[in-house]
Amino acid sequence: MSSTSRRKYLIWVSILAGLAAATAVLLLSWAITLADAFDDLRLRYDGFEGRVSEIATENDKLFALLERIPDPPCSEPFLTAMRTAQFQASHVRDIGYLNDDWLLCSSTGGVLPEPFKDEMETIPLPTGDRLLLNVPLVVTQGVIQGHIVFSGNFNIVFRRDFLNSALGYDAHSTVYVRDRENRYTLLHGDESNVPPETTAESVGIDRGRLTLSGCSAAVRNGLCGTFALPLLAPMSDPVTTGLTIIAAFSAGITAAGICFARLRKLNRFHRRFLRGFRSMRFECRYQPFVDAKDHRTLGCEVLVRWRDDDGSIVPPDAFLPIVRSKGLGDDLFRFVVERTFRDLGALLKQTGLKVSFNVNPTEFRTDLLLSTLLPYRDSHPETEIVVEITEDELAKAHEIRSAASVLRGHGIRVSIDDFGTGYSSLSYLADLHLDELKIDRSFVMGLEADTIRAEIVTRMVQLAGALNTTIVAEGIETFDQAQRLTEVGVHELQGYFFSKPMEPEAFIQRVEGERAAKAA
Repeated sequence: MSSTSRRKYLIWVSILAGLAAATAVLLLSWAITLADAFDDLRLRYDGFEGRVSEIATENDKLFALLERIPDPPCSEPFLTAMRTAQFQASHVRDIGYLNDDWLLCSSTGGVLPEPFKDEMETIPLPTGDRLLLNVPLVVTQGVIQGHIVFSGNFNIVFRRDFLNSALGYDAHSTVYVRDRENRYTLLHGDESNVPPETTAESVGIDRGRLTLSGCSAAVRNGLCGTFALPLLAPMSDPVTTGLTIIAAFSAGITAAGICFARLRKLNRFHRRFLRGFRSMRFECRYQPFVDAKDHRTLGCEVLVRWRDDDGSIVPPDAFLPIVRSKGLGDDLFRFVVERTFRDLGALLKQTGLKVSFNVNPTEFRTDLLLSTLLPYRDSHPETEIVVEITEDELAKAHEIRSAASVLRGHGIRVSIDDFGTGYSSLSYLADLHLDELKIDRSFVMGLEADTIRAEIVTRMVQLAGALNTTIVAEGIETFDQAQRLTEVGVHELQGYFFSKPMEPEAFIQRVEGERAAKAA
């Protein structure tokens, strides 16, 4: 082989090797993308199944409770028992008693002047129960759409928007009801996404989308779902795929080795976290708020942590971006609230302490916050429930400010976190009548020696006094900081000087120890 031929051969081998390396990087990228897409679908489907199961279980318990009422049907004790059952089930708008499909009385309407029979066709469910969809319901706000479930001599009524919120509909989901004859009724989404007769879980690619369908939960209650994620365009366009491979050649050769290790580490954590999310391996820590004058514990801020496969505790900065990018914030917020009241519920009922939750702007919605927090506000009336939102986010979004006003109207307090670091408008602070301002730690650091910081904090306290608002300072690390903040009139203090975030048992011991010392 001549030197010219050898040179051409080496050039062609180098080009082919470069293309092979770039192609390998791209194929690995596609594989990771598909794996992540499937993990995302699996997470959404498992969440759907879990929420369906929760609704079905709650309905089964409610019907069982109703069937055990010993009093004569539609008597006053019978109606009282039905109303008590309705109050205990947060999603139920009404409970009716029927005899041969004739409605005789209900928990909200009492005994009907004349029996009523609805002639609309019901859907027979696999359990033997029946379902009536999209029924007009007359409420104080007007006429809304609702669903009715019939079982035995009772029916329960719940609003359609409750089911929409509970099941987490989105643009890529289709939800439907299958009856005993395998016929379906569409609740949400595109009818073309409904499989012909699928009752078991199935995965496929349809019209450029990765899909996951199933009715495994429907074996009990008839609800099924199909969830889809669009695949990237280059997968179905050979020209674009070829151009992408060629464009990646120069970057692939030089960057693949450097980036691969880092990307693999991040991707492993990403996928490990998503697997862990399905089993909700989260834990809550509770950092106390103390009275500025006597350092008595007044409540706590709830902070979430995740436990990795090796048992190590992962801080929120590492996993919250994944939670938000995957749209899992609602599920995490519900879990944190439920875990908090499971950890501290007995203590909160005894003491009426404050419990404060951090809320991301995407979760700061009236429907989510009210549906999650109101049941606990009702079951723990002495507890002061607070939601924290950063000053910047409160200033940016009108919807968040509107939600804050609605929350306050329902007895849930609203706190501005990191106060002083954003772009506040005094007008909306006055209009919203916020309950709490939380001074950012950046104003606490060096407070003892910095006269400018001290003056700013003093002005903040004066502003809070003018607004009749509680003022809290976070990030306290020294006695001098605590003393100075108390002198200028701060009401509550928080920081490592008093306590790090505590496990539930330690926080309970702290509060009970204070109560015992006071009693002595």
